[in-house]
Amino acid sequence: MQLLSTGTNFLMILFGFGALIFVHELGHFLAARWAGIRVEGFSVGMGPPAFAWRRGIGFVLGSTDPATKSRFGKPAIAMSDEELQRNGIGETEYTLRMLPIGGFVRMLGQEDGNPGAVSASPRSYQTCSIGKRMVVVSAGVIMNLAMAIVLFLIAFAVGVRFPAPIVQGSLADWPAGLAVATNAAEAGLPKDGPAGLQPGDTIVSIDGEAIETFGDVMIAAAMGRLGQALQITVSRPGVTIPLEFSIVPRRDEREGLLKLGIGEGQALSSTITNVPASMQDVRERLMVAGLTQLAPGATLLSLDGAPIATLNEFEDRVARGTGAPIETAWLIPGAADPLRLMLTPQADLAPILTTAGGDLIAWDGLFGMTPLMRVATVLSESPNTGIILPGDVLLRVGDVDAPNFADLRRIAKANAGNKKL
Repeated sequence: MQLLSTGTNFLMILFGFGALIFVHELGHFLAARWAGIRVEGFSVGMGPPAFAWRRGIGFVLGSTDPATKSRFGKPAIAMSDEELQRNGIGETEYTLRMLPIGGFVRMLGQEDGNPGAVSASPRSYQTCSIGKRMVVVSAGVIMNLAMAIVLFLIAFAVGVRFPAPIVQGSLADWPAGLAVATNAAEAGLPKDGPAGLQPGDTIVSIDGEAIETFGDVMIAAAMGRLGQALQITVSRPGVTIPLEFSIVPRRDEREGLLKLGIGEGQALSSTITNVPASMQDVRERLMVAGLTQLAPGATLLSLDGAPIATLNEFEDRVARGTGAPIETAWLIPGAADPLRLMLTPQADLAPILTTAGGDLIAWDGLFGMTPLMRVATVLSESPNTGIILPGDVLLRVGDVDAPNFADLRRIAKANAGNKKL
C-alpha cells in the first residue's frame, strides 16, 4: 500500500506539472494565433512524440509527418498556407511527447531549439509587431497567474481548513516560553505562576493585526525584524482580560527563520471506542473506573467545569493538579445533557482513545492512560500477512505492555527470525 501510495503521489505530481505546462504553452499558442503568427507545433512533453494529431490527418502514433509525406509528397511544415488549405490539413501538429519534463509551441520564425529558423513570411514571428511579440512572450506567465487565481477561488469556495491560533505548548528556553505578561498583575495572575504562553492560549493579535489562523502567527514571527519585539495579545481560559506579551522572536538556526517557539493546538475531540471482548483486561479496568458509561463517540468537554480547548491544555491542567479526583463532562452522542464523571489521575486504567479522524491516541500519566499503537497497513510481502490485520491494536509485544514504536522496533530487532513472539 505504501508503494502504491508513493506511485500515486508521483503520478499526481506529474499530472500537476503537466497541467501547468499545458496552460503555460496554451497561453503562448492562443496569443500567437491572435497575432496571426503561423503555429506549426503545440507539444506537451519533450523528446520523441508518442501521439500526434493534425486536422485532416487525425491521430497517429509518433509524428504526422510520415503520413503527410506519403499523401502529399512533403511534410506540412514545408507547405505554404495555400497548399495547406488546398490539401485540407491544419497548420498545427499537436503532440504528446515521451518525456514529461516540459513543452513548447513552435512558431514560424521562432524555435527555441533552432535560433537560426528565421523567416520573412508575413505570418512569421520576426515580421510581427513588437507589441504583439510582447503579448506572445508574456502570455504563458499570464495564463499561469490566471490559473492560480481560478484554483484559489475554487479552493476557498469549497473550503480550506486552517488550524486555529491556539497554542499547543511553548519551548521553555525559547522566547514564548520565557515571556511574562506585561499586565500579569492586572489580570490577577499569581506571581509564582507559570511564565510564557500556555497550552490553550488563543493568540488574538500581533502588533495590532488580527490573527485568524496559526499560520498567521508563524508568518508574523518569520516576517519580524531581528531583535525587535512583537506585541502579542492573548486570550487565556479563566482569565477575564486579554494578556499582553512583548516577545522578541529568535532565529531558528536550522531553518534560518525567526520563530517564537510555540506549536499549534490539537483540537480535543477524543472518543472511547468499542472495546472487543478479547481485550478483557481493558474492559475490566474501564468498568472499575466507571468509564463503561461512555458510549463510542463520547467527547470530553471540560475539567472541573472549565472547558477544554486542546489536548495539550488538558494534559497541562491535569499535570498541574494535586492528584485529587477531577470532575469531567462528556458529550454523549444522542444525549441531551453531558455525562459527568469523577476521575482520579493515575488511576489503573488504559482506555483506548481515538481522535475524530480515527487516529489512536492516549494521554500517558493522565488518569493512567498510556499510548497504544494501531496497525495502519501490512505489506503484501510481510510474513505476518493474514496474522496481523489493518486496524489491529497492539496491547502487548513480547513482555512489554502498551508498547510504543521504539519498543516495537527494539523487540522486533532482538527477535529477528523468531517465528513466535
